[in-house]
Amino acid sequence: MNKRITALLLVLTMLASIAVLSACSKEEDTVESEMLKREMNIEDNDFEDPAFSNEEDGAEVVTKPHDEKDFIGIWQAPSERAAYLYGNINLKINEDGTWKGNITEENFHGKWRYDGTGINLKDTEGVINWKLFYATDGTLMVDDNDEPGDPLVLKPGKMK
Repeated sequence: MNKRITALLLVLTMLASIAVLSACSKEEDTVESEMLKREMNIEDNDFEDPAFSNEEDGAEVVTKPHDEKDFIGIWQAPSERAAYLYGNINLKINEDGTWKGNITEENFHGKWRYDGTGINLKDTEGVINWKLFYATDGTLMVDDNDEPGDPLVLKPGKMK
């Protein structure tokens, strides 16, 4: 009888060990997947919204002219790519040709000018020189005029 109890305990211990190892393996896969998404600057949200495909490397974003009044409002860049590049982008574009914003946790303000397709933002310190434009899919984008090539999606937002 003692051998039966020992054998039963051995089998139960092996089954418990297998269950623990299986759970650890699944948790490792989840952690590894999350780390990979952070490394690639991908947010679940970014996959679900087709507008964020405009931010992908190699994406060819074509500008579609829009009326200047379409740029008036409060905008934010919510993607992981924007967070990686700037930390945060929150802009308020005013009808009177002025703008203010919080970018990388710093406050900026200045003037904007309509160029026939989009608007160009410049701040009073000479740090910000950006272009806001609409892509052909209707997505509002922002790109740095001094170092173009990393356009970011802007969505309606709230000022910080």
